[in-house]
Amino acid sequence: MVKNARVAKRQRFDWLERQLPSPEEQREYAAESCIVAVTEAIATRMREAGLSRSQVAAKIGVTKGHVSQLLSGRRNMTLRSLADLLWACGFEVRDLALGPVGVSIVPEEMLCDVQVADAEAVVDTGVGMEEHAFQLTPGAEEA
Repeated sequence: MVKNARVAKRQRFDWLERQLPSPEEQREYAAESCIVAVTEAIATRMREAGLSRSQVAAKIGVTKGHVSQLLSGRRNMTLRSLADLLWACGFEVRDLALGPVGVSIVPEEMLCDVQVADAEAVVDTGVGMEEHAFQLTPGAEEA
């Protein structure tokens, strides 16, 4: 029997094993997800600071091409190069929110009525899950 059900607020969806069944594919997904989260956070902070890639490169003593490669994921970013990029923007890492691979938190505004088969009606509520966010805060000198 199929029934209509409203997905609970901040419902957890574990889709990874269905979409990427092999551990190798899941590992590649996790790597790409991390790269996107970190590089997008840095790019956002650069925009907020009004800095171009050339300006960031000059501040940390590398070429614009080097910064572009780091931000595109074509060059492996070390923790030191991450710290350098953030320092150039006036930020540092103070908190790093982590969550299980392939589990997403769906905001309430994205929820809709769905039809759910009785066998699929029991869904993990994700109690205790943290938001997936790479949080960057201003450097100590600004705090």
